[in-house]
Amino acid sequence: MIFIKKNFLKLKLKNITLVNFIRNVKKKGKLIGVATNDVSRIKFFKKLNIDFYKVLSPDIKNIDLIKNLINTNCKKVFLSTGLANFNEIKFTLDRISKKKISLIHTSFKKEKIDLNFKRMTKLKKKFGLPICYGNHSKYLKSLIDVKKYKPYGIFFYVKLDKKLNYPDNIHALNVDKINSYL
Repeated sequence: MIFIKKNFLKLKLKNITLVNFIRNVKKKGKLIGVATNDVSRIKFFKKLNIDFYKVLSPDIKNIDLIKNLINTNCKKVFLSTGLANFNEIKFTLDRISKKKISLIHTSFKKEKIDLNFKRMTKLKKKFGLPICYGNHSKYLKSLIDVKKYKPYGIFFYVKLDKKLNYPDNIHALNVDKINSYL
């Protein structure tokens, strides 16, 4: 069962909205991924041929969820390491197949000096897996600065409307700014 904070219930998308969005993205030849912590939703997403899944950092030790995602027809499963230490990451990796796995280094610090990009190098050396960067910093130039660490991918939040208050508003990039960052 998925948990959604009461004040974010209005943001939950209906199945038909998800289906239409995913089909439109696929028609344009783009990859599409989903972040979920609800094992019961995996069958629904599997039918839609999701290209990749993201496991949020609070679920880094949810072995059942991760194994179920790996066993879909997806190409990749990204594990957000969040606040997990190396022992917690190793705990999970020792219990799953690593063939589709990539790790995401995420720093929840708000200042540039605290982003700890060097942890990406340590994660790659320790676990031998592709390492991505997940931006949770209001310092949006981190999306550019992280390139020197050669991440496998970069995850960032996008907001469509500057006036709306999104759950990840402080570190979301306005959609009209994406091209300048790319």
